[in-house]
Parts: sequence; C-alpha cells; structure tokens
Amino acid sequence: MSVETPAADVSAVLPRHFQILKENHGFSNNKASTSRYTPLNCFPLFLVEQFHPIHSFTNLYYLFIGALQLIPAISFSHPMARNISIGFPITWVNVGILLIQETVQKLIEDSAKHRADHRMNSQKVSILRDGAFNENGTWGEVVVGDVVMIMDRECFPADLLLLRCADPLPGQAWVNTKPLDGESDTKLRLAPKQTVELLAGVEPQHLANKLEGSMYVEAPNDKVNDFMGQLCLAGREPLLVTQQNMLLRGCQLRATDWVYGLVVSTGKQTKIDFATGHGSKPKRSTTVRKLHKHVLIILGIIAVLSILGASISLLFFRGDYDYWYVEG
Repeated sequence: MSVETPAADVSAVLPRHFQILKENHGFSNNKASTSRYTPLNCFPLFLVEQFHPIHSFTNLYYLFIGALQLIPAISFSHPMARNISIGFPITWVNVGILLIQETVQKLIEDSAKHRADHRMNSQKVSILRDGAFNENGTWGEVVVGDVVMIMDRECFPADLLLLRCADPLPGQAWVNTKPLDGESDTKLRLAPKQTVELLAGVEPQHLANKLEGSMYVEAPNDKVNDFMGQLCLAGREPLLVTQQNMLLRGCQLRATDWVYGLVVSTGKQTKIDFATGHGSKPKRSTTVRKLHKHVLIILGIIAVLSILGASISLLFFRGDYDYWYVEG
C-alpha cells in the first residue's frame, strides 16, 4: 500500500520527515541535559570561563599582575631572603581563593542540575513497542516516530500529534500549558478527524498497521503558538496538522482519561527546549560585569600614566637616574 507524499511546495517548508513506528535518524534524543559540566570537561571549561579575555578580563588582569610580581626589580612583594631570586605573586593567592570558592559553588549547582535531569529522564511513560504499550518506558527512551499513551494528569514527554482520546469525546483533549505560557487555565486540543475515525476501537497490537505512513514537519523553532506539519497515512489523503492538534512537551493532560500521541519532536528540538538547547552560557551578575568595566578603566588610566611618565622621562632626564628612591 503506497504512502501519499506532500506536494513539492509543501515539502519545501516542511524539511523534516520521519516514518511512523519505525527507526528514524537525524533527530535529537529525548534526554534532558541542563547541566554544563562533566568529569571530562569541567576543569578545562572552567579555566576557559574564568580566564576568558572578554567575559572574565578581571581574572586575566590579576593573573598578569601576579606574573609581574615574580620579577624582583619591579615587585613590592619579593621575599627578604637573599637566596631567592624571584618575587612572590601575592595577587595569585587572592585570586586563587576566589576561584576555588566559585568552583565549589558552580559544581554544587551543576550537581543539582544533573540530579534534576536524571529525575526527568527517568519519568515513566507508556510507549508502543511490539504491539503493546510498555508502561515501564521512560522519557529518555522516547524517539521520533513513537506512539505513546498519556494518562490524565501526566505530562507530555515530547511534542506530540494528538491521534485519539478516550470516549465519549475521542477527538477532544484538555491541556494545561502553564510551563509554556504561564497561563493556568486549560486549553482545548483537537485530534484530526481522520485519525479519530481510523483508530476507533483499534487494539494496541493493530495500531502499527493502521498508522502505516510518515509525517513531514517544520524545522525546529520556539514558536509555541504555531506549528505546521503534514501527516501522510497509507491509502489516505495527506492531512494538514496545525498547533490545535499538538500536545507540547512539559504540558499536562487534564480532564481526559487518556490520549494517543505521535512523537514529532524530541529533546532540544521541542518547542520548550529549543531556545535553550544550543549550549548554555555561564551567567554573570551585574556586579561582575561592572567590575570588568571598572578594571578596564583602571587599566586604561595606568597605561596612559605609564606612557606619559616614560615620555617625560625621555624628554627631560635622558635616562640619567641617580635618585635614592630608584636605587636597588
């Protein structure tokens, strides 16, 4: 039985394509990952963050000052012992204490994110596998093309196309969208009439035969109030899918016993996670940003005074220094 394909003008704006209830490639996995550090990258990544020439210029500045303090001729912190030929970088001690404190704080925060990610990825969901719904499936195991069964008061593990609901209203489901838009009232979502009629009275073991086909969907984006897709089932006309037919990740099913949903987007390609799914950046407080700005101003003043003092010295003293305060 052949599967209908969309017209060329439609497929041009629906670049992603997947087969229903079959293995698909090129899609994000559904495992939440809000943490930033791992045992392998935490040390080098932390060094890059703390000594970045733009975002962490203050630390880089004091690292350079500490290096200058190693030179006895220009250092005010060189030791009294005569047998030590280098100065003591006292600035490094202060910077080191602050960096250790910040490192511990970041690792504690990131550890909490790891635990939160594990709890989310371990949440149970019923996934259609081998003709039956596996109730021991987890959010992290959900992939594009799966069919899942969501019960009342459960949250949606991915962006789903609503296929059918419990009787007596098999085409209507109520959804709480507070995680997306902050609104606490429930919203109505509608299953396409074609899938409602197709799946009426169908047992789980026969769902795969009824849902033979594929789907074309839009490119990932964070527009939670907009969606475009096309469902192409074997032997039937292509069906246009809109936001009214979608159950988005993180939202909760309300006042509906159960629904069948087709997974169309997972993980970082879902609406709720797309905006934050391209690499989290370390947050910097307003105080830290102001500090970097002030250090740059101080450095600029020092540079101007140094150049001015050196120029006056060359013009008036010709390098002839014989003063007690510059003696070694």
